[in-house]
Order: sequence, then C-alpha cells, then structure tokens
Amino acid sequence: MEKKGASHLELILAFTLFVLTLTFLFIYIKPTNQTRLPEVVLTSLENGFLKNATVELITIFSNESCIPKEINLNSINKSVLDRYHQIFASEEFNSGLDDCSSEFLGSISSERILSNKSLRKLEEGYLANYSNIKKILKVPETFEFEIYSEDKEFNMSRGEIGDAGIISNRHLFKVLYSDGEIKNKYFIFRIW
Repeated sequence: MEKKGASHLELILAFTLFVLTLTFLFIYIKPTNQTRLPEVVLTSLENGFLKNATVELITIFSNESCIPKEINLNSINKSVLDRYHQIFASEEFNSGLDDCSSEFLGSISSERILSNKSLRKLEEGYLANYSNIKKILKVPETFEFEIYSEDKEFNMSRGEIGDAGIISNRHLFKVLYSDGEIKNKYFIFRIW
C-alpha cells in the first residue's frame, strides 16, 4: 500500500515555494513601481541637454600669441597675462589666430562647457518646434519639460504645467560667451 499523504505534502511544499518566490519578487524587486520612470526621464533630459549645448574649451599657457600645432580649431580667444598668454580655443569664438610652431608652457587642458550659441539655438528650437526638441533631447511623448537658468537669461519654458507631479533638478554649469567670458549659472530642469 502506497502513502497518498506524501504526494499531497510535495504539492503543498511546491505551492508554498511558488508563493514565497512571488512574494519576494513583489516586495523587493517591485515590478509594479512606476515612481522611477520620471527620474529616468529627467536624467535623460539632462544628458540630452548637455550633449546638444556643450562645446569643448581648450586652455593653453604659452609664451607666444599663437596656437601650437596640436590644436586644430577654427577660432580662439586669448587673454594676456604679463608676458605670457593664456589661450582659449573653442567653436564658440569668431576670431582666430594663425598656427605656429611654438614651445608652449604648461599643459593643455580641455573641458566641455555650455555654449551661449548652442543654448540660444536650443531655446529658439524649443519655442519654434517643441515636439522636435523633445525628440532631440529624448523626452518621451507622454512627458512635458522645461529648462531655464535661474536668472531667466535662458528660458525654455512655455508656461504650461500639467496636473501631474513635477520633478526637477538644479545644476550649476559654466556658460561660455562669444567674447570669451565664462559665467557660472544655475539651470533648472523640470518634467511632468
């Protein structure tokens, strides 16, 4: 005679393990939690903004007012410090200097900073063709966004705010102007 109770015990154990596994998944992994999606969209907006609004700024200290051959940009801006020159090279500037063979002093430093021209271009695109800028900045159709500087010099805002919750971030960036001036500005990124 076989034991029928043993087969029922295996079935009960298997069902219990299945329920515990589902409980673990719903408690710790939270597949139904949608609160992270707006945070991901906001991060994507910030990354798209930086990709489309920054230029490379190269800084060199030189004892001659020329650019070493290692630098191959169309335009530069320079400031004279006594008899040495600090040379800034970037796409942002309109004027340029000739290339020369010079032993430059110090090292070359390079950084990506916001460009006034690129910001103006994004701002114009935002006002003229909002849906296209949403695609460029990789913002999903179901979300709305705005970006502006605290001093409102740059304002990508249409004044429309939806009923849903607003998520925002504030970041400090350097902004490069065509005359070579660099200003620090806080930018606000908002999605809803």
